[in-house]
Amino acid sequence: IDLLSEFGESHDLALGLIYLGKCLTARLETEAARRKFLQVIQIGKSLNIFHLIYWGLVNLARIYMIETQTEKALEMALVLQKYPVEFKIAQDDSYCLLVELQDRLSPHQVDAALDRTRDGSIESLLDLIE
Repeated sequence: IDLLSEFGESHDLALGLIYLGKCLTARLETEAARRKFLQVIQIGKSLNIFHLIYWGLVNLARIYMIETQTEKALEMALVLQKYPVEFKIAQDDSYCLLVELQDRLSPHQVDAALDRTRDGSIESLLDLIE
C-alpha cells in the first residue's frame, strides 16, 4: 500500500500536523495553527483521504470561532454534519464544536445559518479557504 503522496508526505504525518495545530490553537497561535490545518487538508486532497480533509475543516472552523467569526464557524460545522466520517475522533470533534457554537449564538442566528447552508458541501467549504 502506497501511503506516501507525490510530495513524500505520509498519512501519519498529517495526523501529527492535526495534533500540532490543535496545540497551537490552544495557545491561541491561530495563524500557525491555520497553516498546519491547511497542510492537512492538502495532504488529504492529494492522498484522497476524506477524514483528513474533514478534520482539517473542523479545526479551521474552530479557529474562526476563536477569531469571533462565530457565524462562519457555525456554517462550516453545519455543512460538515451532513457528511459521515469513519474517523470517530474527527466526527466527535465536529459535534462538540457544533454544540459549542449553538450555545454561543442566538436561536435566530442558528436558524439563519441553517438556511444559508442547506445546499452547502465540502467542496464549497474548500472553495472558501482557497
